[in-house]
Amino acid sequence: MTAAQKKNRERFIKVQVEAKKLKKKNPKLKHIDAIKKAWAILLHDTKASKKVKAIKVIKKHKKISGVKKHTDTKSHNINVRVSGVRNTDLLESLKHTTNQLKHWQIVLEKVLREKQGSPAHLKRVINTDIKRIKAVIKDVKKNISNIKKHIK
Repeated sequence: MTAAQKKNRERFIKVQVEAKKLKKKNPKLKHIDAIKKAWAILLHDTKASKKVKAIKVIKKHKKISGVKKHTDTKSHNINVRVSGVRNTDLLESLKHTTNQLKHWQIVLEKVLREKQGSPAHLKRVINTDIKRIKAVIKDVKKNISNIKKHIK
């Protein structure tokens, strides 16, 4: 140990002895307060006679009725998708939509067959039906792809 370290060690021992003396005189004194006063006495500080302030206790605020506590519900860095649907429900809806797709494909085939042997004025009506059926098939395919995304 260096000379400065030995000197500081002796000072700390003196402070501990002085703190014990102060604590014997005043048993209500806390250990940390006794050490502070002992340091003040050792360093000939005039602040030793002052009282040490107590730590303030923070009281809990009462809840005000009618006011809701704000909770931050945004997830800033994470894309969270919560699905309240079980996999079994998703599988059932997937089966249902695939059956719809098959149905509309069969209807489209029937309409295309009817178009070949029909007169010109009916072909216009059939063409609009074909467009509608193709749009429905497109929507059903989108539904199927969305359902597949959510199945775990």
